[in-house]
Amino acid sequence: MKFIFTNNQRGFTLIELLAVTAIIGILAAIVVPAVSGIREASTEAGVKEGAFSVSSASGDFFAAQTAGELITPSTQAINATIKSDTDTSAASTQKKSTRWPEK
Repeated sequence: MKFIFTNNQRGFTLIELLAVTAIIGILAAIVVPAVSGIREASTEAGVKEGAFSVSSASGDFFAAQTAGELITPSTQAINATIKSDTDTSAASTQKKSTRWPEK
């Protein structure tokens, strides 16, 4: 296919091509941060949804294992006694501050 240009037909000048390139660059500089923010927001939403799913599934699992009984620290206490030959009370091991004396 041959193109024949007559005298009144001309191509784009270098200035016109540079202007178009600059406009495309400016538009890209505006669009890229907006798209990046959308990607971060969607990733964060996906992580939150995954955490909620894990929380819900673990709650369902433990509810099935304990037949609906909710185990909390207040309902099951651990009775433990530590015996030691040395005095480890807070009064003997803490240094009192002279800068801020307690009243």
